[in-house]
Amino acid sequence: MNRICGLAGNRVLGLSALTLFSMLTMQAGSVTIGGPDTTLAPNSDAWAWDGGELTGYRGAITDPANFGPGGIDPNTINIADLTTIDSGTLAGINVFIAPWWYNTDSAPYNTLIENWFLNGGNLILLDDDPTTDAIAADLGFGTSGSDGTVSNGGAPLFNGPFGTASDVTQSGDTGQLDTTNLATYGASICATNASGQTTAICDPAGSYAPGAGALLILGDVDMWTDGGATYSPLNDNGIFALNGTAWIVDQAADEGAVPEPGTFALLPAGLLALALLKRRT
Repeated sequence: MNRICGLAGNRVLGLSALTLFSMLTMQAGSVTIGGPDTTLAPNSDAWAWDGGELTGYRGAITDPANFGPGGIDPNTINIADLTTIDSGTLAGINVFIAPWWYNTDSAPYNTLIENWFLNGGNLILLDDDPTTDAIAADLGFGTSGSDGTVSNGGAPLFNGPFGTASDVTQSGDTGQLDTTNLATYGASICATNASGQTTAICDPAGSYAPGAGALLILGDVDMWTDGGATYSPLNDNGIFALNGTAWIVDQAADEGAVPEPGTFALLPAGLLALALLKRRT
């Protein structure tokens, strides 16, 4: 930004240049979210990725009115139900989601998924308690019991493209997240309950480690599932879930985004406009 401002001769023009550059280079993408189906998460019951408790959420994120060209978020989301987890299947997704995945079931895959994340894959971990948090615990953000009171916070989960949420609920087994390693891994507290317990942690792409993907961890799967969220119409839990999805999907889409061919044709015009503005200052 400083270089652009210097070329333009003033701060206002520098900001305009950045805005123009963003407009010229930004494009919508297609992102695939995949998770373990019931064959890989047999103890998860309806909370497996293809289970009944995720029906409302899955329908909402594949609704083109929510995600897709002309939707609230321009990125299209595709869903993959993984019956096998290996380097090949992970290469076919942008975001891996683990909803209430028992440690005994995830054990054969933890190291593979963690390495995939460290090499740029994006993770959503919907944990409840120490029996379903193996990946998060390995990454330094384990789960313990919370008192289940309502959660609040700011952007990106409570304030985002799908609106403003408040008093997001937990239900059933409820958890809080260990914040000991926040500074070590560049993470932030994104939700706290009425007792000040941390119920969501956000870690943008590249913050956990150089080259790592984005990371979003919740202390309770039912903050997103049909046990707490409704998506038509949206309640506060639903808004919270879609804002969180948009936050991680936008980063996943940006990782491989390049200008469309038509965009390159616009670049000379944009540069000419900047040159003219410079001459007038």
